[in-house]
Amino acid sequence: MIAPLERFRFRFHDWLYYSRLPRESAGLLHFLRGAITRDRVAKLERSIDAYRFSSLPPFKGHALRKVRSNIPDPIWREREVGWSRYSNETQDPALTRTVVFKAPGANGEKGAMLLTFEYNWLRLLSAIPDLRELEEEYDIIFSTSSSPTSYQMLALAASSLSGTVFVQSCNYSENADIEALNPRIRCLPMLPCDWIQPGLAKPRAFAERDVDILMVANWDLFKRQWQFFEALKSMPKDLRVVMIGQPAGRFDIDFARRTSKLFGARQDIEFYQSLRIDEVADYQARSKVSTIFSRREGCCVAVTESLMADTPVAMLSDAHVGPRAYINSQTGVLLKRRRKLGPQLQSFLERADSFQPRSWAEANISAPISTAKLNRVLRENAEAEGRPWTTDILEPCWRAHPTLKYNPEMERMRPTYDALHEKYPKLFPADLIETSCR
Repeated sequence: MIAPLERFRFRFHDWLYYSRLPRESAGLLHFLRGAITRDRVAKLERSIDAYRFSSLPPFKGHALRKVRSNIPDPIWREREVGWSRYSNETQDPALTRTVVFKAPGANGEKGAMLLTFEYNWLRLLSAIPDLRELEEEYDIIFSTSSSPTSYQMLALAASSLSGTVFVQSCNYSENADIEALNPRIRCLPMLPCDWIQPGLAKPRAFAERDVDILMVANWDLFKRQWQFFEALKSMPKDLRVVMIGQPAGRFDIDFARRTSKLFGARQDIEFYQSLRIDEVADYQARSKVSTIFSRREGCCVAVTESLMADTPVAMLSDAHVGPRAYINSQTGVLLKRRRKLGPQLQSFLERADSFQPRSWAEANISAPISTAKLNRVLRENAEAEGRPWTTDILEPCWRAHPTLKYNPEMERMRPTYDALHEKYPKLFPADLIETSCR
């Protein structure tokens, strides 16, 4: 009886976290708690959470109006609304995974910086009491790590800055909700996973690809490897399947191995943990297909890395995962979760050589394309503000986090990083230009 109960536990967890009824119920509960509390901070917290969880117009609309009307108020900073969620990550005040890709000019031209992960937003927004001087020198772009993102941190950014709040969301479907929070918030026309440098991917010819199916995903439950293992149960035993992950709390490589046996995967799966980024890229370049079974997460960079490696990707058709928007007839397939997944995945594998994911990725989501898109947005905003625009941003790369490391002009930005470190030594570490990709 142990194995059936364990499998039931995985499926119940899945229903609890991803079905609409629990989410809508959570949204309604937050709405009701916000309505009855008298504490202003608690009321804002509950309203934000109701807006985040609910899709029902009466509750979502009321929660939005409550939050919007309070964004000009300094309460978000003074009462530290939502800060406790990131208490562990903000014990170290230094920014990580942040890239500065344009220097400010003496003529009043703004520089540009991008901060990934919401805890980095909080590090910056909480460290500088008056952000007017930094905002006068830089366009600040807030890149999300999850969807839905932290609306408390968005409210903090909108209340702390006086100009445009640029947001790079993890899912195009969330852009309308993010921008509705405040008229100064503007979502960018690209996702955080859209900055892959084509030259770093070394795809092999299809005949030379020796891995049938690859999954690159950490071992946490939200990656839902259990359903992948369940699909493999009905597929040929001699398939070469490779899984690359990294620990996530108590979930590690041994947990993944146990789960594969629990759900009856027949193949001799190769499990690897915490490989170097170049080793991961090599497996992506030598695999026939890649797959992700997440139903809800932020922006899975492994998807766009696979596409640039000319490896088509299978995702779930109902997945709320940003790069699902990039799966089309050239790049991969969307699997129907409520049908038998094994036959769908096997059919995909059998015609893997008919896809052209790299050509699509180069034309639509590569680092050069995304840089051009962002340049256009920032230039248009500068012109609307009556500011000069004479210098474009340097092209960054995500590997696996933002860096200028692969840009031959990186040294041009070192004086800018040094100046920020000198002015804000605890916030901008001296080695940030080298370490942002960690």
